[in-house]
Amino acid sequence: KLMEIQEKVSQMISCRSSTSFFPNKLFAIIRGLQKAEGTMEQPEELPGAHIKLGTAALEFIKFVSHVFALDKTVKREVGVLRKQMLKLANVQAYSEEAQFKNPCLTFILPDVICSYCNHCRDLDLCRDPDLIQHVWKCDRCEHQYDKDLIEASLVQIINKRHTNYQVQDLVCGRCGEVKVTNMGQYCACSGEYKNRSTPSDFRKDLIPFLNIAKYHKFEWLEETLHTCLDPVGAAPSIFDR
Repeated sequence: KLMEIQEKVSQMISCRSSTSFFPNKLFAIIRGLQKAEGTMEQPEELPGAHIKLGTAALEFIKFVSHVFALDKTVKREVGVLRKQMLKLANVQAYSEEAQFKNPCLTFILPDVICSYCNHCRDLDLCRDPDLIQHVWKCDRCEHQYDKDLIEASLVQIINKRHTNYQVQDLVCGRCGEVKVTNMGQYCACSGEYKNRSTPSDFRKDLIPFLNIAKYHKFEWLEETLHTCLDPVGAAPSIFDR
């Protein structure tokens, strides 16, 4: 029975089968998106946005291909269908712009407690449909969350990450051993010591929080992040005193 279902799914996706269902419909949608390209409104940028999106047709192709690829039994058929769809968009199948990347990062703030009913839940600050609409209500009693407490929790998380970055261990770039001496510049294996977490990794880790601060208007959080990311620029000038 399972083999019959897999065979039918394969035929529906295949571009070469006479009983194919998806290819012609998908091709029509792609052509429709291409015709309406100049008249479509730009989607609202969400707090988790971190990459520049391509055309609507290209993004549709990447999302559909990624979803179909979840079924490993039709991997070959999906690969052929993906190439055919990308050909309509004049994009090479192995180019950088054709690769799927999740356009929305996420950060889940755990254990947010409603002050009215004590209901505890995790809040996805980048993808939760209610929070994206700036609706900060408990999903059980619909009482308003205290945004100041949520912002304070986020600031505490940022300060902890900043402290961990500043006091991190140095490791040998050759053997990976942690530095145990104070003055030594090189490891016993002659390898040079380096940070376990690089500055670029640290900045990349904080960028989603900066987007969250701007989207949800967390001014204290945004100020804290600017201090961490650019301490010199965030410091007050002596001429302002």
